[in-house]
Amino acid sequence: MKDCAKDCAEGLLHVLPVSHNLPEMNTSDASRTHQPPSDQSRMWVVNAGSGRVLQSNGNSEASIRKHFPADTLINTFNRDHLMHWAPDLPETGIAIIVGGDGAWREALQGAPEQVRPGLLPAGTLNQAAIDLKTTASVKAWRIWRYERIQLGHVHAPGHAGTNQNVFFLMAGVGVESDAVRLVRQGLKRRIGKWAYVWALFERLIRPVRPTIVVGMDGRYFRTSQVLIQNAAHYGGHYRVADTDVHRPDYRVLIWKYPGRFMWCLTMMCLMFGLPSGWLAHQFPGGHVRIRSSGKKQCQLDGDTGPALPLCFTPTTAREIAIADGERGGSK
Repeated sequence: MKDCAKDCAEGLLHVLPVSHNLPEMNTSDASRTHQPPSDQSRMWVVNAGSGRVLQSNGNSEASIRKHFPADTLINTFNRDHLMHWAPDLPETGIAIIVGGDGAWREALQGAPEQVRPGLLPAGTLNQAAIDLKTTASVKAWRIWRYERIQLGHVHAPGHAGTNQNVFFLMAGVGVESDAVRLVRQGLKRRIGKWAYVWALFERLIRPVRPTIVVGMDGRYFRTSQVLIQNAAHYGGHYRVADTDVHRPDYRVLIWKYPGRFMWCLTMMCLMFGLPSGWLAHQFPGGHVRIRSSGKKQCQLDGDTGPALPLCFTPTTAREIAIADGERGGSK
């Protein structure tokens, strides 16, 4: 098998089969801890784009093989194929995603219902790891538990149930989604999360106008920014909404005022827990429709998503696997 670092440079993904038995899922006890016996199919999905982070965490390919011995490489594809990976998976099992927030979202969207995805955080921001309270240790995956999380859904108007995108952390339209589209991958590989800050400065050079229209429950708001938060945190450990990825609701945050200064002030008040009711509307989630007078795209979990207009619908539950912390690694 090629060296993992070499594959990173080629932008490949490895899917490696691992021999372990999987216990039957007990939906009445989603937090129960399981130790894998032997003999049934289990999968590793290695996000090669995160290889440098893997190496720095000590989670090299050799470390993965030590704890979950794999036989052969059965498939290679780029990350976009995570949303079309069902034929590469066993009928049941756990697919462990070694990657960042974008890879995790795409895996949740692409994995069949009978497969429980798990996350080994190895991305740039690793926002999902904060809200899942999971670990970056390969050893911790020797023991896992099942959890039920909530996913938001996005689709074009009139296309409910078809071509739906999902989001786990948040969806956004406005200045920050423009900035996500401006992030340069080469710069991101060199300076990590500061590439997002640089892209935000680039976006704020241009005017911040209220070109977005948000409709919900018969009310309409014209704004320069809207965030739909399924997770409590944003941009790291900053808590911006009273919600939780395990609860069937999300929060809709709508900026009240246009302009660069007011956009920055609103974001800072939300991120630092300062009074923000006079700067942003906050509503419980439901059916939300967003359109724009210009060409705009949303962002889903920090990656560029589909173009407006879009409909956001209430969350649905999904079963996932969670590494049971460093306690699992000590067994």
